[in-house]
Amino acid sequence: MATLSRRQADAACLMPRAYRLIDAFHQPHPHLDAPYDSIEEALRDAIAWLEGLGPEAGQAPIGCDVSTASGDWRTIRQPAQLLCPLPLLA
Repeated sequence: MATLSRRQADAACLMPRAYRLIDAFHQPHPHLDAPYDSIEEALRDAIAWLEGLGPEAGQAPIGCDVSTASGDWRTIRQPAQLLCPLPLLA
């Protein structure tokens, strides 16, 4: 296993991370494939998309990956159904 030098490790910590939404097969989500600056932003977009689906929303597992310093992706949230708040009744 290769180890990073102190300088490489420090540089890796300073690199901005990107987040992406993934589908049930751990692939970039077909409808939400975009880079996000934070996991909160990614999940907010996913919830908005799911709310537009209506009753089918419960059938769409979504997960989240984060970019690594080496340019790979690491899963930080396994694909699962997102629990969205129900709209308020008027």
